[in-house]
Amino acid sequence: PFWKPERMTVSRNGKPDEEIHIPFAGSGFNYEAEEVGRCLAAGKLESDMLPLDETLAVMRTLDTLRAQWGIVYPTERSLRPV
Repeated sequence: PFWKPERMTVSRNGKPDEEIHIPFAGSGFNYEAEEVGRCLAAGKLESDMLPLDETLAVMRTLDTLRAQWGIVYPTERSLRPV
């Protein structure tokens, strides 16, 4: 699947292609959990890898797209005025 590749080919001008194998463990959430654990152990409230401001910017973009496309999740229906 494209969201969790286990190998890739790197092509560089004038050099032979290089295939890199990267085993993908779990569903991907394990990497997030490891980062949360690392942050907590370091006494940090957010990650340098994905700060809160960036997370909020991504969510605003997704919310804007959903609104433009008319997508409303079932759990949101009870939150919207009739």
